[in-house]
Amino acid sequence: MHALLLVALTLGHAPAVEPPRLRVVTYNILAGDRGLKGIIDTLTASKADLIGLQEVDRLTRRSGKANQPAKLAKALGMNVFYAPFFPWQGGEFGVALLSKHPIIKAKAVKVKGSRLSQLDAVVRTPSGDVHVIVVHFTVTFPFRDKKETDACDAARLAEAKTAYALATASDLPVLVMGDMNDDSGSPPYEVFTKSLQDSCDVKGGGLAKTWNSALPITRIDYIWASKQFTVQSCDTLTGQASDHLPVLAELSLAAP
Repeated sequence: MHALLLVALTLGHAPAVEPPRLRVVTYNILAGDRGLKGIIDTLTASKADLIGLQEVDRLTRRSGKANQPAKLAKALGMNVFYAPFFPWQGGEFGVALLSKHPIIKAKAVKVKGSRLSQLDAVVRTPSGDVHVIVVHFTVTFPFRDKKETDACDAARLAEAKTAYALATASDLPVLVMGDMNDDSGSPPYEVFTKSLQDSCDVKGGGLAKTWNSALPITRIDYIWASKQFTVQSCDTLTGQASDHLPVLAELSLAAP
């Protein structure tokens, strides 16, 4: 009798199964200027499922004609898609997506008013398809004249609006990640707050400074997630392999 009651109670109170988590990293790798080994070591230690990379060279002279996206993908055992911005030193300069899961479609998207493209992809994860956008926004350099500064600011806002339009174009859970070259509260930042979560604001209070890696004073690298995700954690990773610190967010998404 007691044994039967115990079995009944056990069956009636089976623990809930936690949905699988996605470990997502964004990292500006400075075109591998400090070597790829440190980048590979950092990303290996992150155990990431999805990695958005910015400032990625492919076959440029400054990078020794290395195919950086292919080399990183091989070293990490991940799938890769590369979205070039423009020709550079005999090769290309752009952004990349690395994924442990199949990348079922991907394309580079041009932005009107900018030289920088965006990577727009769908990844098939264990919890279902996820829309992934990797971005690198135009930087406004200090001590430039007002005309140049205004042009860079305008390009960055156009890039933010394009990325947000891509993010809201489908009903899939969406991630937007990258080096946005602007602080929280800026006009480009505010574009995303309409319907997306700033992961390191949700978990961490926005304290995860990312630039520069030697003495982090500002947060310009972000992982934005749609409301279908629950943000479990978000913080920077240590390392000097680039002038940026990578950001790692752990997210959960209920299985369909």
